[in-house]
Amino acid sequence: MPENLLPNPTANPATLLPEEPEVTAALAADAPVSSVVVSHPSSSLAWALLADEAWARGATLESYAYARVGYHRGLDALRKAGWRGAGPVPWSHEPNRGVLRALFALR
Repeated sequence: MPENLLPNPTANPATLLPEEPEVTAALAADAPVSSVVVSHPSSSLAWALLADEAWARGATLESYAYARVGYHRGLDALRKAGWRGAGPVPWSHEPNRGVLRALFALR
């Protein structure tokens, strides 16, 4: 393959979202997910978990709505972190998992 057609890994570096220590602490303390969402409405992880809870109880419409909000809060966070619609958002970076879980819930 010609050198100018090879992918350039530095062209679109991985986006790594910041940690949410208050959210993870509240979840670790077994706070109700709905109260975590109320306290941290920009957390895509909290919204994704709320979507999972709704799905588990058979509330499909609510699950979709929660996942959609989580996805959009995640997009906001990704853009704030420098993501411009291209480049990896790795699952291996734990703070990225909220937006990725919300996206998965929308499937």
